[in-house]
Amino acid sequence: MICAGCRQKTRRDEAVITCTSKPCIQTFHAACAKAERFTTEQVNSWICPDCVAKSRKGGDNSLTPVRSMTDCVTLKKKSQPRTGTFASSAGSTPPNTAAAGSGATDASVPAAIISAAKITIPDNSTPAPSVGTKTTSPVSELQTLSLEINQLRQSASEMWDFLKSRLENISQKIVDFDVRLKSLESLHTENIELKTTVLDLKQQINNQAQMLLRNEVEITGVEELQNENPYHLVLTTAVNLGVALHVSDIVYASRVGAKRSDISNKQLQRPLVVAFTHRVKRDEFLKQAKVRRNLNSNNIVGQGPGRTVYVNERLTPANRRLFRSVRMFAKSHKYKHSWTLNGAIFVRKRDASLGSPAIRIYNEEDLLKLSQVISTHQTASIEQPATPLPTDHNDDFSS
Repeated sequence: MICAGCRQKTRRDEAVITCTSKPCIQTFHAACAKAERFTTEQVNSWICPDCVAKSRKGGDNSLTPVRSMTDCVTLKKKSQPRTGTFASSAGSTPPNTAAAGSGATDASVPAAIISAAKITIPDNSTPAPSVGTKTTSPVSELQTLSLEINQLRQSASEMWDFLKSRLENISQKIVDFDVRLKSLESLHTENIELKTTVLDLKQQINNQAQMLLRNEVEITGVEELQNENPYHLVLTTAVNLGVALHVSDIVYASRVGAKRSDISNKQLQRPLVVAFTHRVKRDEFLKQAKVRRNLNSNNIVGQGPGRTVYVNERLTPANRRLFRSVRMFAKSHKYKHSWTLNGAIFVRKRDASLGSPAIRIYNEEDLLKLSQVISTHQTASIEQPATPLPTDHNDDFSS
């Protein structure tokens, strides 16, 4: 391919530019056409000087580069002889412009054209692309960047919609949890109130059940025999205690609890329960039993091993378990006295003559509080003077 400007063959490594005018198909070196710094759009719309000259009267030739007088191809062509060789400018030998192995004849060109047209490519490197090669233009890059930005916006919008829905779900769950928490708090408060009510009701029922037993006593330690008469045992016990008692003063008398197979064992002796018609007789019976603590089982049944006989108030199962815990507490914490009086349970640290008050135990929590006070050496804060209690007759008396 021959350049229309310098009439030299173009090499493969030289950048060329082609006229985009339809009637014209001339090709120029990029250096001859001053198009080395053209953009892709300028290359795609470039028109050669001849076509521009033909259409000078009409059309827009603002994109045609202005040539200087020294670089004018037409003047150079007129000043050069048509012998195929060119005079060397400044007396220098013209360089060989033909590509090696291309089959072109060596020709001499002016030094200015050579310096403008020659493109040096380092060895072992990829040849530079021609100006006509399609490259990425800034417009296409902006379009690509705009597309990517739109995609990012769409992705961000989708992500925001997803996060928004998740946040709404989380907010709704938080609201539901708040409602449930408030409901649980109200239920917890209600549960505490119900527990307190149940405990009060249990205490009331226990107190009422204890009131029903106010005329009964429980005699333990009496030897149990086959075909025994409980009424006769009670009357004999009353005689040994010095109490005038008649059968008419007894509502009923019987052994309580499951019958033991081995009645010879002391731990398996069933207590004897007596219900009196009048409370006065019951109190007298208890008082005399307190005075005469050396009552022996042989004095009542006349046979069997001698066992000490104890007479206590009849207690409900709940009060019996509580009294057992109180006795164990008094033993472990060195409380001297523990007794019952009309169904109520009391403990005392020392003798009443030493100013030690009686402490009433209503439930297991009272024992726990008393233990905590003892562990912190604050027993004195509990042992405050209280309302005088009835004189007890059952100190150091256990069943």
